[in-house]
Amino acid sequence: MALVAAFAHFELVRRLGEGGMAEVFLARKRGAEGTSKLLVVKRVLPKLEATVDARAMFVEEA
Repeated sequence: MALVAAFAHFELVRRLGEGGMAEVFLARKRGAEGTSKLLVVKRVLPKLEATVDARAMFVEEA
């Protein structure tokens, strides 16, 4: 099932997976002259995004 939503400057195409701390999406970034690029976006789960520890772990992993 396809998911089409916006996140920052990316169009989320579909969810690829979810773990205990984050979820991963296939995303599209639109560029000049109608070009686009597929990439992967990982974001902290909404239920954890307000916790300092989860954000710190996410940044450390990156």
